[in-house]
Formats: sequence, structure tokens, C-alpha cells
Amino acid sequence: MKIVILTLMIFVIAMSANNASELPKHLYVDSLNFEKRINTIHSKVIDLTDIFALHHIKEFNEVYFEPLKFEDSVIRYLQKPVSLENKIIAICSMTKLPVNKYIDILNSYFLLYTKNKINEELLNRSIFNEFDTDNRLTKQYKNPQVRELLFKMINCNTLSKPFKADLKETLNGKRLNNLKRTGHL
Repeated sequence: MKIVILTLMIFVIAMSANNASELPKHLYVDSLNFEKRINTIHSKVIDLTDIFALHHIKEFNEVYFEPLKFEDSVIRYLQKPVSLENKIIAICSMTKLPVNKYIDILNSYFLLYTKNKINEELLNRSIFNEFDTDNRLTKQYKNPQVRELLFKMINCNTLSKPFKADLKETLNGKRLNNLKRTGHL
């Protein structure tokens, strides 16, 4: 019986490998393809001072509205020696991830920071993402996963005091209350 099961497992694995090239293209986005996509987006939006101009770019919207297809590519991309603007585009493109996946990717960004793969400015832009007009992290401040991430970041020795102060305001709900009070939520 064990031999039959083992034989079936080997057969299934072999068939999967043979059919891998037949998988829909969106299930595997290689890093080079993603990098070209980000370069195309950046070439079409020269000035990122108006970050919402990204929504006018077809290639950006393809990633933004289907982020699950690209999240691994973003993590690999952020570790490359590319411009800050390109990295910001990549981070903004992940804003529509489902909440738990969004928290996971924020954890990944923090891990990249702790490994010196991204700098504090980019980490700050990812946590307080101006493209996230729903302020999902701020609204999720009671979520245990968010609280754990914020605590880890607050206890990180290398983050600046102003950044930690913003994190603390998020953690204690003050940031959410301020957004509500000023009509931003």
C-alpha cells in the first residue's frame, strides 16, 4: 500500500511539473517582469508628489487591483538597488491586499528594515502609506497582529523617536480619533 501511495505522489508531482508551463500566467510573476512593470509605471508618472496619479496608469492598476498575484515580487523587488520612487510605487501597489495579507506584508517590510534591505523612510512610507486612504492599519489598531507589529517596531532600537511616536499614537487609538475628529474618516 505504501508503494502505491508513493508511486501516486511521484506521478502527481511529475504531472504538476510538466503542466507548470500551462498554468495561467498570473499565478507566477517573475521578478524581472515585475521590475519592468514598475519601470514602465514610473516612466509614465514622472512626478510622484501627486501619488494618486498612479491610478491613471494601466500597469499600476493591474497590480493594485490584483495584489495577491504580486506580493512575493514586491518583497524581492524592495531588496534591489532601485530608486526610492520605484520602491514607493511597489509599496503603494499592495494597498488593496486583504487585511491579514496587508498586515503580513507590513511585517515583511519591517523584517526587510531590520535586515538593512530598506531604510526607515521607506518603512515609514509603507506603514503610514498615503495611498491607503482607508487608513486600514490605523483602523485595525485593536487587531492582535497589528498590535504585535507595532510593539515590535516601537521596541526597535534603530527607529527614530518621531516614527515611534507615530506608531504609539496608532497603537493607543489616538491617531484614529484624530482622523475622525478632523473629518478624514
